[in-house]
Amino acid sequence: ASALVASGRAASAAPPHRAGIVRARRRRETPSPSFTSSVARISVATLAMHCVVVAASSERGERDGGSRRVPRPDPGKSSSRTCVEPDTETTALAVVRDTPLSPLMGRLRQKRREFTYPEIGLTLTLDQRWDTAGVGTGAAVWDSAELLARYMATSGAARAFNPDALKDDARAGSSSPSKTTMDADAAALARDWWAGAVVVELGGGLGLASMVAARMGATVLCTDGDDLVVDMCARNVRANGLAADDSTDSSSRGTVEVARLAWGDDEDVAAAEAWVAARRGIEPGTEGRAKAYPDVVLLADVVYGERPDAWRGLTRTCAALAGPGTVVLLSHTRRGDSGSQRKFFDWLRDAGFVVEAVERWKGTRDGFASLTLLYRAYRYGSTTLGRSYSVVK
Repeated sequence: ASALVASGRAASAAPPHRAGIVRARRRRETPSPSFTSSVARISVATLAMHCVVVAASSERGERDGGSRRVPRPDPGKSSSRTCVEPDTETTALAVVRDTPLSPLMGRLRQKRREFTYPEIGLTLTLDQRWDTAGVGTGAAVWDSAELLARYMATSGAARAFNPDALKDDARAGSSSPSKTTMDADAAALARDWWAGAVVVELGGGLGLASMVAARMGATVLCTDGDDLVVDMCARNVRANGLAADDSTDSSSRGTVEVARLAWGDDEDVAAAEAWVAARRGIEPGTEGRAKAYPDVVLLADVVYGERPDAWRGLTRTCAALAGPGTVVLLSHTRRGDSGSQRKFFDWLRDAGFVVEAVERWKGTRDGFASLTLLYRAYRYGSTTLGRSYSVVK
């Protein structure tokens, strides 16, 4: 069932290629262990089945006790009830007469879509190429990416950067996150936080969340593992006046650069690290230079299907990029049997991250019972979230 609604961003095994924005290098002949477009792309014929999503609940048993576990964080830092535990709610498919997937497919197959964010004075027009041969899921904007971008534009993602937000929930007797409500002044201040932030998006697809972050003042590196998607993203960024070398739109406060990054690829990750260091003012080759980290790592609907090798690569990439204070924001739609997808969150914890759900978006769209959560992940021991710093090697 999960194959019918697989969505999000996938790092492709296609040979590496830069969009001419970050760096150029010779193509490798050995593919990386990331998603292939042929596997990640959904067959239109398959999606034409008559489906509707119904809510399903199941109690999960104890996780495999044989794997290493990083000690849990201090209970005083965050409530154990709000840390991510085994999923107890997901979605399942049942065959019926209607075709609720049709509106979803209609959005994915549109050649051009418009996204408006009046809170930050931004309207984005993105070209999509879902039906283009050889292009993976990143060639269209999925609902989870829309939710993440909207959340950032409306609230500045303030709750995700508040270390005490979940502890406050526990005091109030709430065991699950709910949608943030903020007054206009507080939301405006939260959006101002993004000015000057250094952000990296992994599996960014067409770059919707990256462009919203840039409009609020961040300097962003948007990456994807699919060469064709990287080119599409670069064209969309330039068309919307947010490219780093485009000065035509003086109202934009930040910029977006685009690069190929296949999860777990050491060379690609090193290039991203060098980009972050340059934004921190650290020159390559400097004697005793510091290790620089981004303030935020963005992920939107990148964990789906049955691809544990790709998720291991994504875990290694997050671990390499995230430092003290870095916040990883993951917008994740639960679908099908989420037990296998839960491995990614276990591996993040094993890599030294605290993983917590901070927002919950539950509703119905196109006949689907939809459940999307916003997770934050940060290094154990981080005292300030969303403002990273350099650590001398």
